[in-house]
Amino acid sequence: MSHACRHLTETDRVNIDTMLMADHSQRQVAKALGFSASTISREVRRAAVQGCWRYFAFFGQRVQRAGRRRAGLARRKLGSDIRTPL
Repeated sequence: MSHACRHLTETDRVNIDTMLMADHSQRQVAKALGFSASTISREVRRAAVQGCWRYFAFFGQRVQRAGRRRAGLARRKLGSDIRTPL
């Protein structure tokens, strides 16, 4: 059985931001976008701004891009220093 993974896009993050601002629950947002409630919950937690109660799509996208960048370095086993002799 294959399991198709679908990642949140920048548009999805903007929709999450908009719907949460309109007082929809995380479960309602998940159902409307076709994701599980835990995916939305993790995204909101991941992009939480210290001392602020609301979700910002901009910060969610920044966190995602930073994670992708770190994952690329880890896959190449180069570490953070690109100028290594290897």
